[in-house]
Amino acid sequence: MPPMTPFRRTPRPAWPVQTIVAASVVAVGAVVAALSFGGFWYGLLTLPLAIVAWVLTAWFCLTRLRAPVYADYLRALELLREYPGDVELQQLALEIGREYASLTFDLSGKPTYTETAIQNDIAAASGGKDTRPPPEQAP
Repeated sequence: MPPMTPFRRTPRPAWPVQTIVAASVVAVGAVVAALSFGGFWYGLLTLPLAIVAWVLTAWFCLTRLRAPVYADYLRALELLREYPGDVELQQLALEIGREYASLTFDLSGKPTYTETAIQNDIAAASGGKDTRPPPEQAP
C-alpha cells in the first residue's frame, strides 16, 4: 500500500547561489580596486586573498545546498523501506539521489556519489525486491 501522505520535498533556498555570484563580484571588484588605487603589487597581494575568500564562500554555500537534498534522499529511502514495492517511490528516490549526486563532486570535478551507489541504496532500502513485471512468455 502506498504512503498515505505525499512526499514533500524540503524547499531549496535560493540564497546560496546568489551568495556565490555576489562573492564573485566582490572578489573581482577587490582585485580591480587594488590594482587601480594601490598599483600592481597591491593587486598581486589581493588576488590570492580574493580567491581564498571566494572558494570558502562557494564551499559554504554548496554545503548549505546539499543538506536539504540529502535529507530528502534519506527520507525517501526510509519510506522505501516501509513500502518496498512502490515503484513511484523508487523513481522519486532515484530522482532525488541524482540531484544529490550532482551536488557532490571531488576536486577533479567527478561526482563522488555515483548512479551505482544510488541504485545500491534503493535496492538495499527496498529489500532487493524487483518491482519490474515478469517478462512475457513467447507462445
